[in-house]
Amino acid sequence: MKDKTWNQCKITLPMEISSSFAILSDDNTNVHVIGGFDAKDNGQKAHVIVNVEKLFEKSELLKMPEMHRRMIELKNEIMKMKLERSYIIPIEKQRKIEDEKENKE
Repeated sequence: MKDKTWNQCKITLPMEISSSFAILSDDNTNVHVIGGFDAKDNGQKAHVIVNVEKLFEKSELLKMPEMHRRMIELKNEIMKMKLERSYIIPIEKQRKIEDEKENKE
């Protein structure tokens, strides 16, 4: 959550809700699930606090820093590839031609 990624947890909250949102606490130990709608589409003013360790298995928590590191590596690799390529991809060339035509008109 801290890195704006979606993760599916394997626990069930104490009530059925949809369209709620969650906020990670400042110390990264708790998730605050707020609001949403119940099964009958009634608005809920619920505020549930769940410990992060209960949301994810320990093994999943241990994998997260490694996954984050790998994600950064891949982003850097993609950026490097974009900077190193010495050619224009055909679809980019077509977009460039279309942009030039629009600017002339």
